[in-house]
Amino acid sequence: MHQAVQRYLAITVLSALAMPVQADQLSGGLHPVLNAGLTFGGDTIATTQYTNGTSEDIKAGGLIQLGGGVLWQATDLPLATQLTVNYHVDDTTASNGNATFDRVPIELAFFYTGVDKWRFGGGARFVQTPKYRSHIDGVSDKALNFKNTTGALVEVGYGFTPHMWVNVRYVSERYKPTTFTNNGVTTDVSGSPSYDGSHVGVNFMYAF
Repeated sequence: MHQAVQRYLAITVLSALAMPVQADQLSGGLHPVLNAGLTFGGDTIATTQYTNGTSEDIKAGGLIQLGGGVLWQATDLPLATQLTVNYHVDDTTASNGNATFDRVPIELAFFYTGVDKWRFGGGARFVQTPKYRSHIDGVSDKALNFKNTTGALVEVGYGFTPHMWVNVRYVSERYKPTTFTNNGVTTDVSGSPSYDGSHVGVNFMYAF
């Protein structure tokens, strides 16, 4: 995985954990939010073989998701709405190349917040610009483009403080290939089977 992505994930989680514990309830109104987490699952898009005999899969449901947006908490009802824009990526890097599957999911979710410290919800995921890319120095440059897709999500969150949650989620979505490019030559692959990007995940979220 890209070192910059790993560092950002670590900084986001550690920053959230370092926030002071607050005794009050999350106030009604609009709150900026940040989230960072790990996801697991989905079909294998490609397998990278290393010279030492090991390999690593690029999964349609992996691996790191980072994002931010806004959360609206109702004042008089145990209801909340959340809208986030995220970056979701699975990648691997070697000394002579790399492979990446990344996309930009926009998530809209609705939550019931009437149980102390818990929230339960679900919503839709609008995935933009999904693309697989691989590069091997002096050998190949490949890219597999997919159609934008819409998925569904369900999520359960536990609040360590009124402002910070850990969430467990399940996402159902599929990716349909459109074009494949190999060393500058592009082929229409829209008739190919789709990839299942469904996955489970765990993330931290902080509301300001």
